[in-house]
Amino acid sequence: TNAFNDEEKSQFISTEGDKITLLTKEEADTLLSKEEKAAGYWWWLRSPYPNNSCVVWLVDSDGDIYYYNASYSGGVRPAFNLKF
Repeated sequence: TNAFNDEEKSQFISTEGDKITLLTKEEADTLLSKEEKAAGYWWWLRSPYPNNSCVVWLVDSDGDIYYYNASYSGGVRPAFNLKF
């Protein structure tokens, strides 16, 4: 498809077969700059915090990654695979 140029295609990530997902903590750290993570309000990641099933990782509005109680509302930024 010609819907995306090469630079845009280089920004796509692999999520191991999932069609739509949330990024893991490791994916967000590796694939996104602090500026890309900081755009907008805070948003959830799909990675649980170790040894506490009520806590998960999130990206705050400054682009830093923290953990917080999963019972609070926040935003999401879905990631997806595109087949070319």
